[in-house]
Amino acid sequence: MSGTEILLYYILEIFRLSRLPAIDRYQLACLQHASMVIGYLASVPIMARTKRRRQFVVSAGLMGLSMAVLGTSLSLENVRGARTQLNTTRHSHSLPRLRTQVPQALMTFLPPLCVVLVTFFYGLGIGPICFALLGELFPIRAKAFCSGVVVATR
Repeated sequence: MSGTEILLYYILEIFRLSRLPAIDRYQLACLQHASMVIGYLASVPIMARTKRRRQFVVSAGLMGLSMAVLGTSLSLENVRGARTQLNTTRHSHSLPRLRTQVPQALMTFLPPLCVVLVTFFYGLGIGPICFALLGELFPIRAKAFCSGVVVATR
Protein backbone atom coordinates (compact mmCIF):
# COMPACT_ATOMS: atom_id res chain seq x y z
CA MET A 1 0.00 0.00 0.00
CA SER A 2 2.91 2.39 0.53
CA GLY A 3 4.66 1.80 -2.77
CA THR A 4 7.72 0.09 -1.38
CA GLU A 5 6.66 -3.30 -2.71
CA ILE A 6 6.42 -1.95 -6.25
CA LEU A 7 9.73 -0.17 -5.82
CA LEU A 8 11.38 -3.44 -4.82
CA TYR A 9 10.26 -5.08 -8.07
CA TYR A 10 12.18 -2.50 -10.11
CA ILE A 11 15.10 -1.86 -7.79
CA LEU A 12 17.75 -3.64 -9.84
CA GLU A 13 16.66 -1.81 -12.99
CA ILE A 14 16.80 1.55 -11.18
CA PHE A 15 20.26 0.72 -9.90
CA ARG A 16 21.36 -0.39 -13.37
CA LEU A 17 20.20 2.91 -14.86
CA SER A 18 22.19 4.89 -12.30
CA ARG A 19 25.50 3.52 -13.66
CA LEU A 20 27.48 3.95 -10.46
CA PRO A 21 31.01 2.92 -11.38
CA ALA A 22 32.29 1.71 -8.01
CA ILE A 23 29.28 -0.19 -6.66
CA ASP A 24 27.52 -3.17 -8.19
CA ARG A 25 23.72 -3.04 -8.36
CA TYR A 26 23.45 -6.12 -6.14
CA GLN A 27 25.57 -4.40 -3.50
CA LEU A 28 23.21 -1.43 -3.73
CA ALA A 29 20.27 -3.78 -3.19
CA CYS A 30 21.96 -5.08 -0.03
CA LEU A 31 22.51 -1.49 1.09
CA GLN A 32 18.84 -0.74 0.44
CA HIS A 33 17.68 -3.67 2.59
CA ALA A 34 20.17 -2.71 5.31
CA SER A 35 18.65 0.79 5.36
CA MET A 36 15.23 -0.75 5.99
CA VAL A 37 16.60 -2.79 8.90
CA ILE A 38 18.26 0.33 10.33
CA GLY A 39 14.96 2.18 9.98
CA TYR A 40 13.12 -0.58 11.84
CA LEU A 41 15.72 -0.53 14.62
CA ALA A 42 15.60 3.25 14.88
CA SER A 43 11.80 3.22 15.02
CA VAL A 44 11.71 1.42 18.38
CA PRO A 45 13.03 4.28 20.54
CA ILE A 46 11.18 6.84 18.42
CA MET A 47 7.89 4.98 18.86
CA ALA A 48 8.44 4.86 22.62
CA ARG A 49 8.97 8.63 22.85
CA THR A 50 6.60 10.12 20.28
CA LYS A 51 3.03 9.64 19.25
CA ARG A 52 2.47 7.07 16.54
CA ARG A 53 0.40 9.43 14.43
CA ARG A 54 3.24 11.96 14.25
CA GLN A 55 5.75 9.23 13.44
CA PHE A 56 3.44 7.85 10.75
CA VAL A 57 2.81 11.25 9.14
CA VAL A 58 6.48 12.28 9.17
CA SER A 59 7.55 8.91 7.78
CA ALA A 60 4.91 9.02 5.03
CA GLY A 61 5.81 12.60 4.14
CA LEU A 62 9.51 11.87 3.87
CA MET A 63 8.78 8.71 1.86
CA GLY A 64 6.58 10.73 -0.49
CA LEU A 65 9.25 13.40 -0.90
CA SER A 66 11.90 10.77 -1.65
CA MET A 67 9.58 9.05 -4.15
CA ALA A 68 8.85 12.38 -5.85
CA VAL A 69 12.56 13.14 -6.22
CA LEU A 70 13.15 9.61 -7.50
CA GLY A 71 10.35 9.87 -10.06
CA THR A 72 11.50 13.30 -11.21
CA SER A 73 15.10 12.19 -11.59
CA LEU A 74 14.12 9.09 -13.56
CA SER A 75 11.78 11.16 -15.77
CA LEU A 76 14.53 13.68 -16.49
CA GLU A 77 16.89 10.82 -17.31
CA ASN A 78 14.32 9.35 -19.72
CA VAL A 79 13.85 12.72 -21.45
CA ARG A 80 17.61 13.12 -21.71
CA GLY A 81 18.01 9.62 -23.12
CA ALA A 82 15.20 10.15 -25.61
CA ARG A 83 16.70 13.48 -26.68
CA THR A 84 20.08 11.83 -27.21
CA GLN A 85 18.50 9.15 -29.38
CA LEU A 86 16.44 11.68 -31.33
CA ASN A 87 19.39 13.99 -31.97
CA THR A 88 20.72 11.37 -34.35
CA THR A 89 17.49 11.48 -36.38
CA ARG A 90 15.82 14.34 -38.20
CA HIS A 91 12.82 14.49 -35.78
CA SER A 92 14.70 15.97 -32.82
CA HIS A 93 12.29 18.92 -32.60
CA SER A 94 9.46 16.74 -31.25
CA LEU A 95 10.67 16.76 -27.63
CA PRO A 96 10.44 19.96 -25.56
CA ARG A 97 13.68 21.59 -24.51
CA LEU A 98 14.59 21.34 -20.83
CA ARG A 99 15.15 24.73 -19.24
CA THR A 100 17.81 23.37 -16.89
CA GLN A 101 20.47 20.84 -17.58
CA VAL A 102 20.78 18.30 -14.78
CA PRO A 103 24.40 17.34 -14.09
CA GLN A 104 25.20 13.74 -14.94
CA ALA A 105 26.95 13.22 -11.58
CA LEU A 106 23.72 14.15 -9.79
CA MET A 107 21.71 11.74 -11.94
CA THR A 108 24.21 8.99 -11.16
CA PHE A 109 23.80 8.92 -7.38
CA LEU A 110 20.35 10.50 -6.89
CA PRO A 111 18.12 7.49 -7.82
CA PRO A 112 19.97 5.00 -5.58
CA LEU A 113 20.01 7.53 -2.74
CA CYS A 114 16.27 8.10 -3.08
CA VAL A 115 15.57 4.35 -3.08
CA VAL A 116 17.63 3.91 0.08
CA LEU A 117 15.85 6.86 1.73
CA VAL A 118 12.39 5.57 0.79
CA THR A 119 13.06 2.20 2.39
CA PHE A 120 14.69 3.79 5.43
CA PHE A 121 11.68 6.03 6.03
CA TYR A 122 9.38 3.05 5.48
CA GLY A 123 11.23 1.16 8.19
CA LEU A 124 11.21 4.24 10.40
CA GLY A 125 7.45 4.66 10.53
CA ILE A 126 4.95 3.11 8.15
CA GLY A 127 6.25 -0.47 8.35
CA PRO A 128 6.50 -1.00 12.11
CA ILE A 129 3.50 1.13 13.06
CA CYS A 130 1.17 -1.02 10.97
CA PHE A 131 2.40 -4.14 12.75
CA ALA A 132 2.23 -2.47 16.16
CA LEU A 133 -1.39 -1.51 15.57
CA LEU A 134 -2.36 -5.12 14.79
CA GLY A 135 -2.10 -5.96 18.46
CA GLU A 136 -4.51 -3.21 19.38
CA LEU A 137 -7.15 -3.75 16.71
CA PHE A 138 -8.25 -7.32 17.38
CA PRO A 139 -9.66 -8.94 20.52
CA ILE A 140 -7.33 -11.20 22.48
CA ARG A 141 -9.06 -14.44 21.44
CA ALA A 142 -8.77 -13.69 17.71
CA LYS A 143 -5.52 -11.69 17.73
CA ALA A 144 -3.19 -14.47 16.53
CA PHE A 145 -5.44 -15.66 13.72
CA CYS A 146 -6.43 -12.18 12.51
CA SER A 147 -2.86 -10.90 12.64
CA GLY A 148 -1.76 -13.90 10.57
CA VAL A 149 -4.44 -13.21 7.97
CA VAL A 150 -3.49 -9.54 7.75
CA VAL A 151 0.21 -10.29 7.37
CA ALA A 152 -0.44 -13.01 4.80
CA THR A 153 -2.67 -10.78 2.68
CA ARG A 154 -0.57 -7.64 3.02
